[in-house]
Amino acid sequence: MGRSVSVVVCTRNRASYLKDCLVSLMSQSLEPKEIIIVDDSSDEPLLEMLGTAVAGSKCYASGTKIIYMRNKKHEGVARSRNLGIAAASGDVIAFIDDDGYAHKHWLRNLAVPYERNSVVGVGGPVVEVGRQIEKQRNSQRLSFISHEGDIVHNYRVSSIKEAGRLKTSAVRFLMGGNMSFRRNMLLEIKGVDSRFKGNAYREETDLCLRASRRGKIIFASNALAYHNTARIGGTRDVIKMTQFLYWYFRNTTIFFLKHFDFWNAMHKIHRHARKLAYSVLNGTLHTNRDYLLIDHKAKQVAAILNGIVSGILKAGNSMRRLSFANPETIMTLKVQLTDGVPQLIAERNILSSARLVLQLRTTK
Repeated sequence: MGRSVSVVVCTRNRASYLKDCLVSLMSQSLEPKEIIIVDDSSDEPLLEMLGTAVAGSKCYASGTKIIYMRNKKHEGVARSRNLGIAAASGDVIAFIDDDGYAHKHWLRNLAVPYERNSVVGVGGPVVEVGRQIEKQRNSQRLSFISHEGDIVHNYRVSSIKEAGRLKTSAVRFLMGGNMSFRRNMLLEIKGVDSRFKGNAYREETDLCLRASRRGKIIFASNALAYHNTARIGGTRDVIKMTQFLYWYFRNTTIFFLKHFDFWNAMHKIHRHARKLAYSVLNGTLHTNRDYLLIDHKAKQVAAILNGIVSGILKAGNSMRRLSFANPETIMTLKVQLTDGVPQLIAERNILSSARLVLQLRTTK
């Protein structure tokens, strides 16, 4: 398996969750080349809390380098992912959510399909922890985009046993909390489209569809990640239903207009908007985000329409570069044993940071 893997974790105000993620990555049977933490301008003392987490963990000292970068201001998950891509040096870049954590063989099982040169991306199922799973329709198909504009997948499961019933096969898209790609391919396609903002819906699906034009994307049913849904941080700044619907339809409209011909895209947008607008008016609209604050029905319908208009206006721009902001902080860290206790320490390696700065400048 001669592929080196960099793991990128984008985070915002979730230090208490991120510590479990970091410990799981430091305990992998296939050691990552580096773990890149992109802090999207958190309000919390992130490094201090991570140091405490590592010291209290059972993970062993490792040669894995940890790169910590902090955005000067809130940039969103798309630009944060791109910053991680620019900083990575592994052959493969894997992504996991900051409120998720990895099975000990996650990276090993992700790496296996890359032995075939035709494979450009690999992902796996996400086992939900403490969250109810909706049973997807047409469960014989792993993923598809319906005529009505629904983007459906069966990657989210409630147990390892349920994940074992899924088949390893080629697919068109993966989940953002459990996906990986060849680094060179990500740079060629200019990474994640930074137009997917707000609740960041469709950013990973768009990335996967563009990647699938370069080669095969494999869903590996044994590459398990877990997800402990956080109610705060990340994209949870979108807390009103009107905000959620606006960004949902803005991003979905951009997505459809990018990947389908105009009339097919508008048909999907129309069908999808009509279905959700009726659900709003009938009081039957529900999401798996029970923290959302419900606004007046008329405002929700207006948010759907405004999102569509905004998406149409934004859809015409093309991606010309890997879009990210230069971080205000770049720090290399490592875990070392001190009197038998693992500690997270900052390396005073000026050359390493200088290399990273040069790499970011030349990649952008």
